[in-house]
Amino acid sequence: MDNNIQEIIKTQWKYLPDDLKKLAIDPGFVSKVEEIGRKYSLTDEQIGALLLETLMVIIGLGYSKDYLRNIQKELALSDQMARTIGNDVGENIFKSVENSLRAFNEKMERVQIADGESAPNDDERRATDNEKLTTGNGPLTTNRPPRTTDNQRQ
Repeated sequence: MDNNIQEIIKTQWKYLPDDLKKLAIDPGFVSKVEEIGRKYSLTDEQIGALLLETLMVIIGLGYSKDYLRNIQKELALSDQMARTIGNDVGENIFKSVENSLRAFNEKMERVQIADGESAPNDDERRATDNEKLTTGNGPLTTNRPPRTTDNQRQ
């Protein structure tokens, strides 16, 4: 894992409520997400993306308000299927920590607004973080060149 990502997660972890930390490291969490993915005949890649998007919300690196849009986009799902899967995840995973998730998301938005920023949605957060990583501007700078995929090398 990239050192910058590790640092971001480590910093974020300090602020997480205990019940969100517990859920994030619970082996049953992964099993529940995989079970939901299989229930809706998702591919392994889609299940992995669902797991990542769900974990991002739990650890506060993604907003719960953007979750449905994110899984629709990242899993390449129809609006209806994203809603169905999102409802299932909500009932089976998020519901147990609903109050903590809401309070933590609101706290993170207030912190950003207090810093003079409007609370961005997840796409804006990702674009900003990626820009900082690739341009060397901001606290997430890296001296390494951007990674190239096999498709880009051809």
